[in-house]
Amino acid sequence: GEYFTKYGGVTKIAKYTGDFTDWFTLSALYGESTFDRTSQSTLDADLAVFASLGSDGLPTFTPGQSLGSVVRGNPNLTVEAGSDTRKEYRVDADFYFNLFGDHHLRVGYDREELNAIASTYYSGGGYYRYYQAGASGALSGAVAPNERYVRFRTLFSGGEFESKNTAIYLQDDWEVTDQLTLNLGVRSEEFINYNAAGNAFTELTDQVAARVGVIYDLFGDQRTKLQAFYGRYYLPVAANTNIRLAGDESFIEDFYRFSSIDPTTLVPTTVGSTLFHNVLSDSSNPDPTTLASTNLEPQYQDEFLFGIDHQVNDEWTVGATLVFRELKSVLEDIDLTAHDAANNYAILQAWCNSSFRPAALSLADCYQPGASTQATTYGGGGYVLWNPGQDVTMNIVDPDGNLLPVTIPAEFLDVPKAKRFFTSLELKFDRRFDGIWGLSGSYVWSRSKGNYEGGVKSDNGQDDNGLTQDFDKPGWMDGANGYLPNHREHTFKLMGSYAINDAFTVGANLIVQTGREYGCIGAYPRNDGRASSTDIAAWYCNGQLTPRGSQFTGDTVARLDMSFAYALPEIVFGRATLRADIFNILGLNSAIDYRETGEDAINDPSPFYKAPISYQTPRSVRLGVNWQF
Repeated sequence: GEYFTKYGGVTKIAKYTGDFTDWFTLSALYGESTFDRTSQSTLDADLAVFASLGSDGLPTFTPGQSLGSVVRGNPNLTVEAGSDTRKEYRVDADFYFNLFGDHHLRVGYDREELNAIASTYYSGGGYYRYYQAGASGALSGAVAPNERYVRFRTLFSGGEFESKNTAIYLQDDWEVTDQLTLNLGVRSEEFINYNAAGNAFTELTDQVAARVGVIYDLFGDQRTKLQAFYGRYYLPVAANTNIRLAGDESFIEDFYRFSSIDPTTLVPTTVGSTLFHNVLSDSSNPDPTTLASTNLEPQYQDEFLFGIDHQVNDEWTVGATLVFRELKSVLEDIDLTAHDAANNYAILQAWCNSSFRPAALSLADCYQPGASTQATTYGGGGYVLWNPGQDVTMNIVDPDGNLLPVTIPAEFLDVPKAKRFFTSLELKFDRRFDGIWGLSGSYVWSRSKGNYEGGVKSDNGQDDNGLTQDFDKPGWMDGANGYLPNHREHTFKLMGSYAINDAFTVGANLIVQTGREYGCIGAYPRNDGRASSTDIAAWYCNGQLTPRGSQFTGDTVARLDMSFAYALPEIVFGRATLRADIFNILGLNSAIDYRETGEDAINDPSPFYKAPISYQTPRSVRLGVNWQF
């Protein structure tokens, strides 16, 4: 069969700018873009199966391992079809005047309307994965040592979703004196996200952010300038959050014993009773008041910058810049029904047995020990949007379908506050191009630490911005604090150009960067209800805590790019320049990412741990023509 992906779309932008006087300018913009994102296979009607078959027609695995080598249907297992539409409106008014100094005042309004249509499901409707237990058995004793068993998963997620983001802002570039310039600004934003039924489940308003910049000419000779900046940045809730949290999603897995499989379809022909039933997500447009905590704080980050630039002479400039960024708050989801393989629910058990359980909800209905599902409905398939580290205040649905307002304090959720700190010091120099040659370079020392990378998660390859695996289960956050995936301690850059003659110029760009730090991701080893040992998502390997960024360091990566430009003689209709850009001209092939998953199952080491999974882009050439007329 054939497998294909389709990504891309069309962007249309119209902008008007009018200079009404020498002190007033008005501009307006409208933009619209569409984006198709589809991954399909011609074998999507077939059932997707992972198996490794022996001569007897049965899966043959080393005890304790789960290793698939045969795939039927879509090689990515899932069929993903969707499209995005984005509309952007913006109006800006610029005023120029003098009042205790020269001012450039700008007032603006912008609005963004997002529409996302998405559906995701398993090729063939579901997929099987075969296992063989190790010497200690599996599924908390439900599977005997060395016994074979199979997992079957079904998934459907989809719907049509909208998000609306609006902002108004005011900024002023104020030249107070010949030596002092102030950049003052304030921005107020509003973010609203809707579920598949068109009801708002998050509405973050009055997000007022100040930004202040100061530039000071130290000696008044325009040669040495000090600068400082503070800014707060609010982040909208990604539209992908609507799809994953507030849509119609069913994600269920069941484990069975089996005795034989069909050699053609590769599915088990005889299965026993369910050993373990796990509802990862089971919701259909739930009431929006059950999806998000009512005490949500917006997600935002603060940034501080301090710098100095000094012009040594007419050609050389040097400088230094110190940057500090701190993540203050994020929006993520947590699984209130997180549990282990024996259906022990740590959060529910602790909360339901406390005084915070509403009187209208009996203990038996609040928490049922050992049950694969609970009588009461919590969030969307157990998940609720919140600020990690804070209390959750929301509605739950009792067995009779009634909404009950509840508060689940942070002490029961057992998850830390989201943290991310970035610090960098840049030392730089620049020798301006004088018609013959120019050179600039920099060295950056930086550190990025915390327990939350952001809207994507490089550790497990999640590149769709939105809700990540972080904070889903309490056990997954053990050891999560450490060097983040974008941490690169040392970065060197050198850029230069040289004019061989009036027509021919050569340029080079060198970057050398140290590798990122890695941990080891494996199964959660404790049967305490904080996570399930069947999920490979915790910072544990071989039963030991292996914190983020503590196990090994990736390679230092270097790349040299060169450019060549030749200006043709001027002709009647202008002047053309031929260009050739050669990327990675030395053909270096250092690994830039490694497999961080150290286990295939609990106490089952992965043979691919620390193996490179991507390398530098090979040498490539880009040819082009610039035409000025």
